[in-house]
Amino acid sequence: MPAPADRCIAATRTWIRTYAKEWESQPLPTSPINRDELFDRYGQHVSICRHCQKALEGIKIWKRNSYVVLGASIVVLNFTPAATVTVVGSLLMLPLLNAVERSITQGGHDHHKT
Repeated sequence: MPAPADRCIAATRTWIRTYAKEWESQPLPTSPINRDELFDRYGQHVSICRHCQKALEGIKIWKRNSYVVLGASIVVLNFTPAATVTVVGSLLMLPLLNAVERSITQGGHDHHKT
């Protein structure tokens, strides 16, 4: 038994049988190539959303600053205890920033709920 949601499909098939009989024998169009193209979050949302773009810019700045702090602590502080803590902090910050960036560009982040 068809569900109420199937009424539009049944109506479309009835219309094709009534008004477009030449289409009835045609094969259906192919489906999207893969799931990533179908659910391209960056192309469909992030690239045009000012909030997401601002968040990505902030992440980019944090990443750049983490690399600068990492390099400066290795070069300038010569492996003192403070440099070791700074290096470890920078190394822990980079994967976290990458995870946040992935959640924004690939899904999992709903900025409208925050």
